[in-house]
Amino acid sequence: MRRFILLAFAILSLSAHAQLTDVITSLDEPTSIAIYGDDLYISEDRKVIKIDLTDPTPTPVEVFSDFIGGVGLLVKDDELYISVYTGGKVVKMDLTADTPIPVDVVTYWYVF
Repeated sequence: MRRFILLAFAILSLSAHAQLTDVITSLDEPTSIAIYGDDLYISEDRKVIKIDLTDPTPTPVEVFSDFIGGVGLLVKDDELYISVYTGGKVVKMDLTADTPIPVDVVTYWYVF
């Protein structure tokens, strides 16, 4: 029991001294993030951008912009999956390609 208390105290002490660092600022309504290697993918209101996490002053690169509204991001193996809420589709991009191209995986229509 004493070891558990000491371990819990050590963990809480370390987290109490954690420092937050801005990686990128001036985003337009970020809704989701995903990491692939050294790249951080961020979905915003009308686009998905990526930044290099090893760069101390990263420059955002737009990788997808065929939607309006929020999206969800997921990386599986070497592919970035993008669920486009208002577009009614899920697309994927091969992140090993020199120029990743979005390919529809699922499209659907809904009626109100």
